[in-house]
Amino acid sequence: MIYNDSKDSTENLNNKKNDNKDKDLDLSLRLIQDELSGIYITILGYIILGEAAKEARNAILLNKEGIGSVLNNSARDALLANKIILIGITLLTDVAFSRLKQQENNFNPSDSSLDLSGISDIYTGYAINVIAEAYKVIGSNKIFNSLQDIDIE
Repeated sequence: MIYNDSKDSTENLNNKKNDNKDKDLDLSLRLIQDELSGIYITILGYIILGEAAKEARNAILLNKEGIGSVLNNSARDALLANKIILIGITLLTDVAFSRLKQQENNFNPSDSSLDLSGISDIYTGYAINVIAEAYKVIGSNKIFNSLQDIDIE
């Protein structure tokens, strides 16, 4: 009877390990999907930002030719683009933080093959980038507000 109890507890322990592995794999797959979403959102923001820059260039060239133009649209688009980029970078930061926590939970000090400093550095880089992108949104908002109803003449 004691032997069977030991066998049952070993079996339960193995089942728990397998459940944890499955949960870890599910989390990893979700994080990859979230990372892809963050990347695509960020790319979309940069595409819109590029279009805003082209629009600003065209407005300046039209003004140079004596045709009045307004920069409000390009400033509005740049503000929108920077907000979208901030959303994408924030999502990537969240993914990096979740990966760091996932690795910390799985960390085994005796396993020297896993170095948490690399994952930590990635998270720190994204966190700093969120701050930088937030400043870009603030700056874009100020520029947009300053250009309200002002024509280039």
